[in-house]
Amino acid sequence: MRTGFFAVLASLWTFAASAEEIPGSRFSSGAWDGAAFTDDRTGKFDYCSISASYRSGDSLYITIYADSTVSIGFSNPVFRFNTGESFPVALKIDGRRTLGGRAVALSKDFAVVTLTEYENVLVALQRGSRLRLKADTFRGHYSLRGTSRAVNATADCVANNLNYAGPRTSTASQYDKSLLYQIATGMISETGVTDFKYMSDAETEELGFENAVFWTAPSTGLVGGVFLMSTIEGQTLQDNDSGDIEELTRRCKGDVISGAREVKATELPTREIRVICTLDKNSEETIVSKIMIEDAILYTMLVFIDHQDRKAADGQDRRELSEDVTVRAASFLKSEPN
Repeated sequence: MRTGFFAVLASLWTFAASAEEIPGSRFSSGAWDGAAFTDDRTGKFDYCSISASYRSGDSLYITIYADSTVSIGFSNPVFRFNTGESFPVALKIDGRRTLGGRAVALSKDFAVVTLTEYENVLVALQRGSRLRLKADTFRGHYSLRGTSRAVNATADCVANNLNYAGPRTSTASQYDKSLLYQIATGMISETGVTDFKYMSDAETEELGFENAVFWTAPSTGLVGGVFLMSTIEGQTLQDNDSGDIEELTRRCKGDVISGAREVKATELPTREIRVICTLDKNSEETIVSKIMIEDAILYTMLVFIDHQDRKAADGQDRRELSEDVTVRAASFLKSEPN
């Protein structure tokens, strides 16, 4: 069994590289190796994934998440993607209908596309003999021989680990949550909303976050949040960009535009992630700022929900608003005692 595979999955597939392999969950089926992983923010099960390598040098990854979405990843050292870029990709299994989606490059040689048609995708992978991927700058042809049993084993892995709850390993949980409420209050003040409502802990956990504070302002189409994530020693903010973008885009069923940049408005290391998801005549724009603080990263998030007849926070410059929120958050951090 290739131990390097598990390190790749744990480092590439989750928000801010926060995956932990569940002890005793490794399995193999033919040429495929797999395991189950948790989200270290909660210690709860997150996904099961399998991987196989091909003579072409390509590796194929199939991941089933707890929320019944499926990701297909592909990598090869010769690929030359732009990390963080999003591009359309068509997937066709034998003579079945083409499955469309958008891939996100998590590194220069690794990209992943998320598919929400859970049952159709699994049936196609189980019954198919060849997978073809087609994008403007990429073509991939993969034999699915033996994949049926491997996909079944992955689905069994999800069923067997769905209720798993291990210890949280995130050092971010050591921070006082009152700080997050202070920052969230500052966010609300900067946006100028008056009809806001804080989400309950249960509602926040349903979003997949712990040690987080989220709020909503329905009349203005805004959702805001602040949360902490632990870091890996030697990791930079930019190292997390691709994983952050993949996490923010994988539930989008429409077209995606994404990007990342450095923010120099604060004295602390800061970066911004921007993702726009468009479906029909509606769109969601998410702007996330992340600030490095010792052994953790502070994230502030603003989500602008636009409908055909209403634009969220109409009349405000969204990027400028997000930057103001970030500067205010950084000021709170600098005022905290060491």
